[in-house]
Amino acid sequence: MRKYLPGFTLIELLIVIAILAVLATFFIGNFGGAGAKARDAERKSDLKQYQSSLTSFAGLKKGFYPSWTTGNGVTANVTLCGSLNAVFEPDIVCTNDPKAGAPAYRYQSNGSNGGTIDATLWFVWATLETKEGANTYYWVVCSTGNSGKIINTINLNLTGTCPSGLVQ
Repeated sequence: MRKYLPGFTLIELLIVIAILAVLATFFIGNFGGAGAKARDAERKSDLKQYQSSLTSFAGLKKGFYPSWTTGNGVTANVTLCGSLNAVFEPDIVCTNDPKAGAPAYRYQSNGSNGGTIDATLWFVWATLETKEGANTYYWVVCSTGNSGKIINTINLNLTGTCPSGLVQ
């Protein structure tokens, strides 16, 4: 008489492996965008820091901001930070995009351009990494205190006016 040891059959093991594979696929699919969402949160935080720096700058400059009105705006963490750092000690830390590792934040204002300090309106923005369908979104922070995302394009009106259509 042969005595059988307790254990699992091959069929039972294959069923458990299949169930684990389905669950792993589900969890990987849900957490795949977590890194992009975290980097977008960092971008939003960086733009709020620019807002704070610009508010402090205006407090020292009779309510005026650096003026940049050209084309696609200026790279905030290169050109704008030069203007801010000329006023503040110690230097303001201007960050790069968390994924690209390069300047990716943009700044636009009204005024006479070229970094002169005569602007009264501005906005800063960054491209968000997370997408909804094929749409590209930008996060915008404005001198008026408004902030939000806008789809596909920034209204570069060269007046520093906050783009319309911002969505939280």
